Amino acid sequence: MMQFLTTLLDRRKPESLAHKGLEWLWANRGGFQITESKDGDMPWEVKPLVELMFLLTVLKRHGFRYPLMDPLTTFAIETANNFDWHQMAAYDPSAATPLALLAPFYNTTGRPLPFEDTYFRYLTRIRFFEGMDRLPYRQMDFAYSLGVTGIHDYEPYLASWFENTAFGRRQHLARYSIGDLYSLTHAVFYLTDIGLQPSARHLDKETDLRLRRELIQLSAMMVRGDNIDVLGELLLCCLMCGMELGGHDGLIFRQALRFLEGWHFSDGSLPPTRAVFEKAKNGSADFASLYHTTLVSVLLYSFLRKANLS
Repeated sequence: MMQFLTTLLDRRKPESLAHKGLEWLWANRGGFQITESKDGDMPWEVKPLVELMFLLTVLKRHGFRYPLMDPLTTFAIETANNFDWHQMAAYDPSAATPLALLAPFYNTTGRPLPFEDTYFRYLTRIRFFEGMDRLPYRQMDFAYSLGVTGIHDYEPYLASWFENTAFGRRQHLARYSIGDLYSLTHAVFYLTDIGLQPSARHLDKETDLRLRRELIQLSAMMVRGDNIDVLGELLLCCLMCGMELGGHDGLIFRQALRFLEGWHFSDGSLPPTRAVFEKAKNGSADFASLYHTTLVSVLLYSFLRKANLS
């Protein structure tokens, strides 16, 4: 009976942590409002809102249902509908990704897009969005984002762009920068269609096996690093790849997960670094410092709940 209760409690833990993360996002939803950018190339700060939409889209596509998903969805729609996306699209080619990511989100709600789809497709057709240099994984971001809107012109290049990332170049793991790590985790999002397809659909068998092996190795390394945001994405990628986390790999995964859980605050937020953790302890951490890692935690615990690997 004790073993049964322990197992039952363990199974409930990921769902509880996902709920807590969503509670923090809802309580701090004002931070997702579109504001004037203070330091970016784009005049408007739309990244937090688009990432919230991405979270909600992934949860819905995987069939997760949490009470706060509907209020957050309504909030995101109301916020997006009050912004001029046409102006942003005309301002900078980098607008392609956020515009494309809006489409699957709105499709899950049955609501009309907050911009004219014909205008977006016209800019795509004249190659306006190609008018900038992108890192290889950002090219993958661009291709995937267009693919989910039904524009598949760039998807054949996913594998070749992946070859130009740090992983694709077989860079030694000890030489990975934080940017290199993000290039890998984001590439996995696209290669697996956010966990709905096996990564091997774009990769040969040897590369796919190396990917799975190095995700675990990098997770172990990041337990000693000062970036919970990256660690959370690496663990999430292990689940998106459908890895069978038994034996040695499973031990590393669980220890990394326990380490990550120790950084949580009771309000549901998850700080990305030791410095932000210390600020959060005295209540001085701002929304921008906390929201992304909290978004990642909601996805991670939702996937854990689905995989029953807690």
